[in-house]
Amino acid sequence: MYITNFNLNRITKRIDIDEQLISDVFNEIDLNSCLSLEEKEDLKIAATFFKKSALGEKIQFHPIEQIKDTGTLLNESNNAAFHLNADCPRLNSKWVNFYIPVEVQNKGQATIDRFRRLVRSKINDDGTISDQSFIIFLKVEFGIGDLHFGRLEKDNSSVVSFSDSIERLSLDELKSQIDHLLEQVSIFPSKSELHKKIYALRYWDSYKLKRIEKNRDPVEKELANEFANLKSHLIALVMIFSKKANNFDQENLEEQILLELNFKKCSECFKNI
Repeated sequence: MYITNFNLNRITKRIDIDEQLISDVFNEIDLNSCLSLEEKEDLKIAATFFKKSALGEKIQFHPIEQIKDTGTLLNESNNAAFHLNADCPRLNSKWVNFYIPVEVQNKGQATIDRFRRLVRSKINDDGTISDQSFIIFLKVEFGIGDLHFGRLEKDNSSVVSFSDSIERLSLDELKSQIDHLLEQVSIFPSKSELHKKIYALRYWDSYKLKRIEKNRDPVEKELANEFANLKSHLIALVMIFSKKANNFDQENLEEQILLELNFKKCSECFKNI
């Protein structure tokens, strides 16, 4: 069975950290350099999962709960699925979503539902909205001040991505790249006063850095995005280092375990079965 790296992360969040078991995994990796508490905990939970899997220990999971509709995103649902085929287009696609403008949220569920229906009817296959007249219509119809409502995009691929390219590296190569990124993080604040200003936000989660306040200077936003990418790449490298160190095979997850965790069979992969 195949699942995306995003959904693998969702699985590993369903167990507790075993600090003693993973005490040797991050011996030579400084997780405190720029990672938030949540980012560090995610890596430690994943390491616990990989280690227990390698040792053949029974792992206690809590099922992935159905996502509650908070009214803040265009699509709020549990899309966790597993695949039969590594070439499945849904496995290798990008997950795209949008934050719903606060002006719409404040008008209640009926308005949120109508906004969702309208926007979904105009979204292209690549997750963009190209009809500018429709954008103007939304602004007038819903009283939206900022039409660049935040677009969320996550790489839903375990094949065509930064993560995939480093999956093929050896442990020594991974460690070398981790050391290189940690060095890039350490010299970041010395490049300019603006770099130092962004570096002061290093313990923000990567996604929060990418959505830095709209009234910030464009150069500052660009640097925040650059630093967020450093963090994201570091997390991916450490995750895969931990996976490889424990010889974890992501493709061999058992179907029954995935079903018990509320994963669904991919409708594309299983349509003829």
